[in-house]
Amino acid sequence: MERAYVRFWGNDRDEHGMPNPYRSYLIFSTKWKETPDGAIPSIFPVSGELCPIPPHVPVEKGGERAALDQAIERLKAFAPNQGLSHHVEEY
Repeated sequence: MERAYVRFWGNDRDEHGMPNPYRSYLIFSTKWKETPDGAIPSIFPVSGELCPIPPHVPVEKGGERAALDQAIERLKAFAPNQGLSHHVEEY
């Protein structure tokens, strides 16, 4: 299993000092039994909103690492996240 915590944030601050906007996601990537080298990422929003993109898009090659990378890139490409600062913490 591969996993990462991904955060996106803007330069403004709300009344509590939190970045605005602020979005965070937890991603788990696990093997997919349908294909020997495939995997499926699962994206879980942590900052309160619903998942803005399809949370499960399998990859057929590259395994768990490829699935995790694909999910991170899809979050970066999501229009409201473009132009925001971001940080990826893998564990």
